[in-house]
Amino acid sequence: MAGRVRWGILGTGKIASDFTSALRMSDNAIVAAVGSRTQSSADEFARVHGIAKAHGSYEALVADADVDAIYVSTPHTGHKDATLLALKNKKHVLCEIPMAMNLKEVKQMVELARSSSLFLMEAMWTRFFPAYDHIRKMIKEGTLGEIKALIANFGFKHTGKVERLYNPELGGGALLDIGIYPLALAFDVFGCKPSRVQATGHRMDTGVDETVSFTLEFQPGQFASIFTTFSCDTPCDAVIMGTKGSVRVHKPMWHPQDITITIDGKEEHKSFPAPAPPSDFPSMYFDSTGMVYEAQAVSECILKGQTESELMTLEHTLAMAQTLDELRRQVGVVYKQDS
Repeated sequence: MAGRVRWGILGTGKIASDFTSALRMSDNAIVAAVGSRTQSSADEFARVHGIAKAHGSYEALVADADVDAIYVSTPHTGHKDATLLALKNKKHVLCEIPMAMNLKEVKQMVELARSSSLFLMEAMWTRFFPAYDHIRKMIKEGTLGEIKALIANFGFKHTGKVERLYNPELGGGALLDIGIYPLALAFDVFGCKPSRVQATGHRMDTGVDETVSFTLEFQPGQFASIFTTFSCDTPCDAVIMGTKGSVRVHKPMWHPQDITITIDGKEEHKSFPAPAPPSDFPSMYFDSTGMVYEAQAVSECILKGQTESELMTLEHTLAMAQTLDELRRQVGVVYKQDS
């Protein structure tokens, strides 16, 4: 690897485009190849991003000797198979969220990565933002006192134009698509899996969840209250409350630039601006340049020979998958992968 991880991009959707641009902004990675289910899609993606190799199948991509690591960005239902394919070909893997459709699938992925001594991480880019680095530091130093509560929400009005959001065959539903972000924040804040989970929700005609409201209890007296929906626009913020103070993570809580800290009634505002994009940065999503924090951190882990990230551990991914399974059970959402 000689100081840079050679990445292969598996999938050519919007999120793959933005992560590829983020890799190009980092100084410890290069994008060596892209793979798609069709040669034409791979060729076009390679043309837009200036990638030397374009493969017309996922199998050809993971077999490429010039690739060290694979970024998996297929629809949710394809995550397990694509990740296992890459791991079996001795490639490190960064897999988009959710890691897989359920805990059963996630366990298969983690077990193979660990037995193969290969890096694997769920691509929770939120965890790598400087704003959350600052919040974790405050929590560790006791600035906010003992953390007692988290209130967070993530929702937008679904227009029906994006099929994967409501199609169960593509892993649709608010929980797996956007609810996972405030859920991951709860795990980050409290540092353990919940002891109790209570959820209620509403399903679409397709059977996937449109809205879910849930409460998690962690240690006694520590609670997270989370709301996620495709039915309406929400503030998309989060508030972390402790015995000495609180911090509000302003919209967008999943890639924040601004927080407000309140201690003894006094407010302090802090900003963490996203990196400015290069002039040739192809961007599909707002402020996606923040993916560079994750891209840089994962490449650093791989170069150091680590098999997982200390910031986004496989134990957290396993615990989140277990929690998502229970939330879906309570709301009545079942995928064919659950059988």
